[in-house]
Amino acid sequence: MSWKDQLRDASFKGVPIKWISLEGENGRRVAEHEFPQRDKPWVEDMGRATRPYRFMAVCCGEDWLQQLNTLLTVLEEPGAGELVHPLFGRIKVYAKPARWSLNLDAGGRVDIPLEFIENGDLLFPVPLASTAAPLQSASDDMLTAAQSMAEQALAALDLARAVVGDVVSAVMSAIKGVSNAVEAVLDYFDSWQSLVNAVLTLPATAVGKILSILESVDRAFDRYGDLTRWGVNQSRAMRVLRARSKALSKRSNGTVSTKVAGVLVGLMAAGVAANTLQAVAALPTSRPADGGNLPVAADVSSLRQDLSGSLWAMADGAEYEQAAYLLVVQRAAVAHLNQVEAIGLQLQTFTPPAVMPALVLAYRAQGDAALADELLSRNNIVHPLFVPVQELQVTYD
Repeated sequence: MSWKDQLRDASFKGVPIKWISLEGENGRRVAEHEFPQRDKPWVEDMGRATRPYRFMAVCCGEDWLQQLNTLLTVLEEPGAGELVHPLFGRIKVYAKPARWSLNLDAGGRVDIPLEFIENGDLLFPVPLASTAAPLQSASDDMLTAAQSMAEQALAALDLARAVVGDVVSAVMSAIKGVSNAVEAVLDYFDSWQSLVNAVLTLPATAVGKILSILESVDRAFDRYGDLTRWGVNQSRAMRVLRARSKALSKRSNGTVSTKVAGVLVGLMAAGVAANTLQAVAALPTSRPADGGNLPVAADVSSLRQDLSGSLWAMADGAEYEQAAYLLVVQRAAVAHLNQVEAIGLQLQTFTPPAVMPALVLAYRAQGDAALADELLSRNNIVHPLFVPVQELQVTYD
C-alpha cells in the first residue's frame, strides 16, 4: 500500500486537508511543589491541559500548487475556524504557523506539518461599545433636521400657486421604479391628490405625518438574509429618491409645483433612510447565548457598502446642517455593520453528490436542516425537494 492510499478526509474552515499521520496530546496541567524534609511532593492540579491537534498534511497531484496556495491562505486568515477531525469530528480551533517543504525524493509532494489549538470559551464577558444606540440616535437627529428643512423650504414657497395635478405628476414620475419603498404613504393618504392637498393646506402637519409613516413601517423578516437584501434595495431607493429630489428642486425653469414635488420626494428619501437604519440597528453585534441564527458576513458587507454610498450621495448637495447629520449617520451605520460582520457566518461552496431535498442537503452540508430555506433562497433553487447537482453557496460558522 502506497502513502497515497493512507490518506483520510479532514478539513479546516471548509478547505480539505490530505494527511498521512496525525497526533495530539491529552492530560492535566500539574504543578509539583517540593518541600524540605518531605519525601513526597505536593502536586497541584491546574486544570485540563490544552489539546493540540497535529497533522502531517500533503499537497500532491497535478494541482498540488493550487492545493498549497488554498491551504496557506486559510491558515493565514484571522480568527478561529472549524476543524473537521478524522477521529473527534467538528472542533473550534486556531491554526498555528506552519512550515512546508517540497519533497522530490518522495515522489514529488509538499509536506506541511499542521498544528491546531482548541479555542476555549471566555470565562469573563468582554465589554463592547453599543453601536445600535448611537445609530438610532443619529437617525432620529437626521430625521428631525430633514423635517425642519422641509418645513422651511415649503414656507418659502407661495403654495397658493402650486397646481395639485402638476405636483402629483412630478412626484409619481420621481418615484417610478422605487414606489414600493414609499407605498405606506399612499396607503395612509388613499391617493397622491389627498397627500398633496394635505401638504399645501397644512404643510407642517403633513411633513411630520409623512416622515412618521415612513419611519414606522413595520418590516418582518424570517431570516437575516431577507433583511440584508431588503436593506440593499432600500439603499438604492434612497439614492434614487434623493437624486430625483435634487433634480426637481434645482430645475432652472422649475415652477412652484415642481419645487413642492422636490421637497416631498426629498422627505420620502429621508423617511426611507430612517426606516432602513431602524432595521439595520436591530442586527445583532454579539452571538446569542442559545446559539440562534446569525447574518452572513458577505451579505452584511454588501449592505454596508450600499448603505454607506447612499448616505454619502444624500449628503452631497444637501444643506450644511442636513449634510452634517447624514454624515454622522453614515459613520454610525458603518461602525454598527462592522461589528455585525465580525460575528457573521461565512460562505463556502458545496456540490451535492446527487439530487436531494433541501432539508437533507442542509443537514449534510451545514449540520442544521433549519437552514434549508436560506440555502434555497441564496442559490435560487426553485423546488425544495429537488436540489440539483451544481456548485452551491452554503453558510458555516
